[in-house]
Amino acid sequence: MINLELLVTVFARAVFGLFAAIALSTVIWSFFWVSFSPSPEELASFFLLQTLVVGIPAGLAVIFAWWNTQSPQRIQVMFIALALFASVISAWGTNELRGVETHYALANGVLRVPVFSVRHMLASMLFGAVLGGNLVAGVFFLYRSLKYREN
Repeated sequence: MINLELLVTVFARAVFGLFAAIALSTVIWSFFWVSFSPSPEELASFFLLQTLVVGIPAGLAVIFAWWNTQSPQRIQVMFIALALFASVISAWGTNELRGVETHYALANGVLRVPVFSVRHMLASMLFGAVLGGNLVAGVFFLYRSLKYREN
């Protein structure tokens, strides 16, 4: 049975998890982008790198927001792996499903080269990582709270 205390706890953790994941992912991605200036020469590896840079910090923030100290250590390790995996896969999947806006620009006045929108890519990856990680962690937390009375 879901009681009011559990609903308030889930709501507070969800709000904190969403904002913490957005903030941490944005800060880490910005630092990475400014410090290393990755070039999109090989698009598959570029998107994989961007997925990891956005997904792992989002997953760490989700873990912090939904951490349950009453769970056994084996369950906590499983939760860490599940939250990180869900955040990274959600970031990648959202980017793949949504696609990336591509425009054409002129290089040297004659050659049309494709240029993709980094903002569009970051927004879709951030959306997927934050929502996917929090959704999986929230369901895991609710399951453990209702079945084993851990909260």
